[in-house]
Amino acid sequence: MKSCYFIWALSVTCGIIFFNIILLKKYNINFTHILFFAFFSIASLTAFFLFRKIYLNAKKVKILFLLSTGLMFFISGFLSSVFYYQNINELSLLAVKNNIFKNDSIHVISAGRINSSPYQKFNNIYFEFKITELEIFNDKTNKSARFIDCGTIFIKHRINDHSSFKLNDYVEVEISKMETYTDNGRSISNIFTALEVASIKGQGPLHCFYSIKSRVHGCLSYLFFKNFDKNNAKLASALILGNQSNIPMEIIESF
Repeated sequence: MKSCYFIWALSVTCGIIFFNIILLKKYNINFTHILFFAFFSIASLTAFFLFRKIYLNAKKVKILFLLSTGLMFFISGFLSSVFYYQNINELSLLAVKNNIFKNDSIHVISAGRINSSPYQKFNNIYFEFKITELEIFNDKTNKSARFIDCGTIFIKHRINDHSSFKLNDYVEVEISKMETYTDNGRSISNIFTALEVASIKGQGPLHCFYSIKSRVHGCLSYLFFKNFDKNNAKLASALILGNQSNIPMEIIESF
């Protein structure tokens, strides 16, 4: 059984190393490619044993088990590296290095997905924003630079009549300013001010997944508020759906 632990640890490590090799080679691999690779590998392994009609004694069952679990750990190591890399806030690094938000002739337009339930505080709305596309345009030189998958940032947007955004919405954001804060633990965080936030149509299989997820989320939220009293519905929505924006302050302080 000790060999199993070694193979699993080796599989996770190989997945992480494989991702870093791909990153250095600058290959463009998205989540759909990873799912296809996982499905194809597992299906091929299963088909090999089924169509070859191999008699599975105890030794062969162990080999099949190690191959299957090793493949799953390899994919999990690869995916963990992908998600970690995609959540790195590259916009902050670009802004500091190039003084982007200190130049009035530079405009920053980004498209991506709302990654947390938006919540309101005073006259502003706040949410996490996962950038899938970023364009930095310079009015003076009439040139632009484009980037993809620039990580997750925190957005502040002044509430207006059109501010009706939800978790998983695909939006376009015009960013005008970056503010840096230091909390009591001395950790530094950045908040980006959005001039405009507009809903746009996403594309690809992931958009379909998030669209279905949003509908299920909305359906469950509707059932909570239909069958529970207001306070219990807000609590159920927070505990089950992760929507903490409606929880009364006194309940938050109690927790």
